[in-house]
Amino acid sequence: MTLSSDKRNQDDRRRKRYEQNRTQRIVMWSIFGVAGALLIAAIILLVVNHVALF
Repeated sequence: MTLSSDKRNQDDRRRKRYEQNRTQRIVMWSIFGVAGALLIAAIILLVVNHVALF
């Protein structure tokens, strides 16, 4: 194994890790966005229907 191929493998691993982190971040924020939208929809429905929670 030459130094250049070792460096290339290291770069490939780093690129895959970056893409994985980026994908995980996108999925996480998508889940947060959906949860936030559902929460806002639930609050609007509660307010519109004048539901007394307590």
